[in-house]
Amino acid sequence: MTPASLHPCLTVLRAGEYGAWRVVHRTEVRKADLSPRWQGMELSLSSLCNADQHRPLRLSVQDWNRSGSHSLIGELDTSVHLLLQLGAGAELPLVNPKKKTKKKNYEDSGKLVVRSCVLETRPSFLDFIQGGMELSFTVAVDFTASNGNPSSPSSLHYNDPSGKPNQYLTAIQAVGDIIQGLRHRQALPGPRLRCPPPARRPGQSRVLPQPLAQQPLLHRHRRHHRRLPPGPQLCPAVRPHKLLTRCQPRGQDGESLPEQPH
Repeated sequence: MTPASLHPCLTVLRAGEYGAWRVVHRTEVRKADLSPRWQGMELSLSSLCNADQHRPLRLSVQDWNRSGSHSLIGELDTSVHLLLQLGAGAELPLVNPKKKTKKKNYEDSGKLVVRSCVLETRPSFLDFIQGGMELSFTVAVDFTASNGNPSSPSSLHYNDPSGKPNQYLTAIQAVGDIIQGLRHRQALPGPRLRCPPPARRPGQSRVLPQPLAQQPLLHRHRRHHRRLPPGPQLCPAVRPHKLLTRCQPRGQDGESLPEQPH
């Protein structure tokens, strides 16, 4: 077999029901290469083996053909559990079952070199919460006029005389019911801003955000419809919290320490 005629690619399959094999990942094709070096692959454990480290896996090296009928070079069966036990640079024999049946002296069609196999744990958001992590976050509501006049039923800010909540209030209520329970104080913090925000005078200190319970937050949304800015006011919502993060020290218990006199 000449290098010009070989276009190898590596396919990872996992065992399914009733002896079927399902393709999990396929590498790039290395054209005209007898000793291909494929790029590393990064797969989640669930997609690779349904989080079962002992589920059989098949690593199949094929000769790629433009017609789609790829030719098998060799394959091997393994599992995540076995791969994790391999040392760096381990060589695994690739066997072609047809050639093994026909040729008495056949050993393998080559070696698959595993440079490394590492299982990395990436905690999910729920893992952090279950581990006792407390959240500190900011709620900023877009009161811009681009969402329509609050007196118009087509506006996202529409004040329904019947008291029916608009889409903003519905979203605040739904999200707030979830996230306020994740904070230690169960209060939704947010900057005390006017819409539009007032011009800052020279030497005037910034107003740091104060805790807002969910019901006051809903009340603020209802009453801040008198003057709507033409576009989102992101800087007034971000700057106070940037200042708070830099300047407000924390104690060992995570609570804010009182400000020191200057």
